[in-house]
Amino acid sequence: MNYKRLVIAAPFFALTSHAVCDLDFTQTFDGWFENKYTWPAQNETVVCRRSGDPVGTIKSVWARVVQKNGSQAGNAVFCTTMTKTETGLTDRWSVAVPAGTICDEDFWDASVICVEIVKCDRASRIGHRSIPSELGQLVMTDLPGDELAIEENIRYVSLDPIGWNGGLVGKFGFDMAVYAYKVPGQPPIILNHVDTLALSTFTYNELDAFGTGQPFDPNCLEILGISLDPSWDIMPKISDGLNFFEWQLFPDGGILNTDQGQFFIDQVQPLIKGWIPLCPADMNADGVLDFFDVSAFLNLFNAQNPEADFNGDGLFDFFDVSAFLNAYNQGCP
Repeated sequence: MNYKRLVIAAPFFALTSHAVCDLDFTQTFDGWFENKYTWPAQNETVVCRRSGDPVGTIKSVWARVVQKNGSQAGNAVFCTTMTKTETGLTDRWSVAVPAGTICDEDFWDASVICVEIVKCDRASRIGHRSIPSELGQLVMTDLPGDELAIEENIRYVSLDPIGWNGGLVGKFGFDMAVYAYKVPGQPPIILNHVDTLALSTFTYNELDAFGTGQPFDPNCLEILGISLDPSWDIMPKISDGLNFFEWQLFPDGGILNTDQGQFFIDQVQPLIKGWIPLCPADMNADGVLDFFDVSAFLNLFNAQNPEADFNGDGLFDFFDVSAFLNAYNQGCP
């Protein structure tokens, strides 16, 4: 079934507040309580308050695709471009949206899929990177929820694999690797599969991390290796994609229910454990502030990449340079 919903765009100034536009997408049902929304790469129009930018102006911005009713499932914040196409009482900008897919287990939710332009200043983020391993690393970015959600006490965690070698997972004897949140005395909570082709975003309440009833602790984030019973090695080969995963996980095993059947978890083992704080000026995420971070900032600033928009006002000017230098002089933890 093909759907298109119109969402009235919210006005914004200097590309710093929410602006949304609808997407063309296809909805499929993968089980009674799961919807899957897939959209091709496309350009969509947002309507904004009038600015002094001439028609044809191209800006790099942060955006994300969301399911607006209820769950707000969506992919992580990504960098894209906006091109100004019209000016008048309001301005129109064309936003480039990459192809993607999101799933929502709320079967009864009315579907409105749209792209949001969001403010995402670097200085307000909380960042960590995992301890280096032969599998690669994981970079975690924690974004303030007041820019992405109606509830201000919700934050968004984006987990992005860096140099991840998925081939080693199989060589170590595991069938897959997953993001997990693990607190002492409780079973691990599976957040998503490690996927080098897409970003992953999870929401949490600062007072209740993923339903644990405890405050969020980045040190509880792990990558786990999952070893399933031998029937797993046969079933996925005749599938065009497993879309339904329901984990019943315990410290030493459990069950994985999928749309291809039930599989027993024979082994669960941490593959990457431990996190190092990142400071805003550490542009290359190596834990050290040096010439390479300055060079990276200048390159991003000249390219007008949102990563160099340190104060998140949508502009690239002296204030961003000043904010970067201040963060650089403060050093890393």
